[in-house]
Amino acid sequence: GIAGDFEAIDSRMLTFSGVLSITKGVSDRLVLGFGGIASYAFGVLLPLPSFYVDWTPTEWLRFEAYVPAFAHIDFLIGDRIELGPRIDIAGNDYAVRDERVAQSLACNDPTSNANCLDHIAYSVATTGVQLGVRVAGTLWTTLYGGRTVYRRFEMRNRDGDTLEGGLETLPSEW
Repeated sequence: GIAGDFEAIDSRMLTFSGVLSITKGVSDRLVLGFGGIASYAFGVLLPLPSFYVDWTPTEWLRFEAYVPAFAHIDFLIGDRIELGPRIDIAGNDYAVRDERVAQSLACNDPTSNANCLDHIAYSVATTGVQLGVRVAGTLWTTLYGGRTVYRRFEMRNRDGDTLEGGLETLPSEW
């Protein structure tokens, strides 16, 4: 993908991500898996291990988690509706190419890029409710609603280092 303010386009704005998972049905009610998630943005590769569980202990309750990305518990209403709480953790990096924004911070030495803004890293955790409806066969549509419980912005230089005074953790919406 491309992540930035689109004031200018350059190759550092290109991001890549991928998932590789292996799952095994242990029983009719339990699926376990493992693998990895990798993302590449602004010259930094971030590989993470991943774990998957899909457990349906009763006909009306299902627990699914793909750690480190999401977890939810669904109350099953027939075979067409799922309703329950959900937790999501996500993040991204966004290029800052607009000179008005980039120069609003002191860029002490443009040749070293030590304190020059290149991009902003954003992390967020949310919690809320999801409603899934089976449209047909294996086609589902899902609606999410909730609140942000954690937000973090990091202003970074070209090397991916956080600028001095460039970390901002915002209060939750609760």
